Amino acid sequence: MRSSLRTGMTLIVTLLLFLAFNLVWIGKLPDLRWDFSEQRSHTLTPAAQRLLTILEDPLDLYYFNSNNDPKRSYAVQRYSKRIEDLLKEYEETANGMINLHLVEPAPFSEDAYKARLSGLQDNAGFLGLIGTRAGHGVRRIAAFSLDQKPLLEYEISHLLYKLQQPKRPVVALLSGLAMSESAGRLLQDLRQEFDLVNLESTAASIPAPIQTLMVVHPQEVSERTLYGIEQFVLRGGRLMVFIDPLSEQRPNRPGNTRLNELLAAWGIQMPADKVVVDNLYTPRETLGKPNQVRLNLPRQAMNTHDISAWNLNRVTVSSTGALFRLGKSRTTFSPLLQSSEQSVLLDANSLKSTTTMDSIIEEASNQERRHVIAARIEGPSYSVFPDGIQGQLRISEHCDRPF
Repeated sequence: MRSSLRTGMTLIVTLLLFLAFNLVWIGKLPDLRWDFSEQRSHTLTPAAQRLLTILEDPLDLYYFNSNNDPKRSYAVQRYSKRIEDLLKEYEETANGMINLHLVEPAPFSEDAYKARLSGLQDNAGFLGLIGTRAGHGVRRIAAFSLDQKPLLEYEISHLLYKLQQPKRPVVALLSGLAMSESAGRLLQDLRQEFDLVNLESTAASIPAPIQTLMVVHPQEVSERTLYGIEQFVLRGGRLMVFIDPLSEQRPNRPGNTRLNELLAAWGIQMPADKVVVDNLYTPRETLGKPNQVRLNLPRQAMNTHDISAWNLNRVTVSSTGALFRLGKSRTTFSPLLQSSEQSVLLDANSLKSTTTMDSIIEEASNQERRHVIAARIEGPSYSVFPDGIQGQLRISEHCDRPF
């Protein structure tokens, strides 16, 4: 009997001590949170956290969510809650630099009118975001889409970045060919987001204000230009390279082997005489004859978890080669676009003879496999010119930052 009383008194005292600790000390403990979700969906990535540390002025975010719209599906309803939780995480992590306003616009209400006036889309109710910064205008996400769910954090971070950095980044274009009409449309879209600068194909250096350089299928790159591109990367610049093993405008001219040497120093290789032919993604022409060198790549050919596939449903490529990561490379090789498993690599010269095309493809059918068409390369980069070149300023021969 006494043992039972003693045990009961011990439990009561323990409970009282626990309650006293919570009442007195819980308010003094730091705000600790755990994310037990399967994909850590309530934890911001390091990149998003770094973005929040550079916010200079307070930002206001208005999340319009027609939560009770009867036309909304259950999947969208769950996604709207996911968006709200992530926005709250942004607000919490920003340490007072983000003020989140949750708005539930009823039909025909003043809030619904404001949402529509601000450019938000009413798709079975509103599910959009408006961001404001005093004296710097307004940015918006017209409608969150389930198709873009893997890139939700990027969408929000992109909006915050545009609010924080109203000055557009500078992008330079170095091209060896005249731009076609379709490329002209691409350049027009680029000019909406960036300050686009055209460089001569003989440029010996890349000016300092340029943050990203696009090199588009240069036929001939001089040693001075190649060195300028390399030094731009080694000092931390971002490089986008578009190269093909076969030029449809100049089919008898060989590819630029010097540029391939530069890529090899960074751990990547594209065979200069091989073209990807894909039986699954080859479009059928009006007369029923396929265009073997052109590929229409659908969503399943893309890395949909990468921001490069944001808002893309199809990518058309022509005369494309295959990219390979070299065995001793220290760089990270992340495929962005890939062919189907019904694709082969063919000699570029064989494509000029249409009479033997079918037989060539049939002979190569036992070599079918997926091929990487576009990739992101990150990691240490090295110089092809360790001794520099005469008359050119040398910045570095090695860079450990991702490029």
